[in-house]
Amino acid sequence: MHIRTGISTNRGNRKLNDVFRETQDDTTEADSVCPIFLFFSVNWSGQFVGVAEMIGRVDFVKTLNFWLIEDWNGFFPVKWHIIKDIPNRQLSHIITESSEPVTRTRDMQEIGLQQGLEMLNIFKNYTVMTSMLDDFNFYKKREQSLRAKRNSVRAT
Repeated sequence: MHIRTGISTNRGNRKLNDVFRETQDDTTEADSVCPIFLFFSVNWSGQFVGVAEMIGRVDFVKTLNFWLIEDWNGFFPVKWHIIKDIPNRQLSHIITESSEPVTRTRDMQEIGLQQGLEMLNIFKNYTVMTSMLDDFNFYKKREQSLRAKRNSVRAT
């Protein structure tokens, strides 16, 4: 099992923590735990990048200084099930209960079981040669550049 941490906005983390707590409280010892699957996308990338399962509560105390945006705090453990790039055009036909394509969902927006199963099926069967793992060097360089700009502004 590979366990990593996820991160969202403070509002998103509160919502996730509430849902996680509710699913744990509703589960009796005889029941199996109701999994919470998260579909990850990167803003403005035009794609989804993976599916992970939330496996623990949000830790609101833990912080790491690797995000430039101050809104990101708290961490939660996830188990990655699928990591691959899925272009939005492969998923845009899936419509949420609010009549929006899943490709227009917002941070921590819940989708229905049928939509989630259809998305999982696409993730499972879509053949692709790239994943977010290929993009880390790009984002690392971009982050370094943004930090340098921010530090030069603070110095003046």
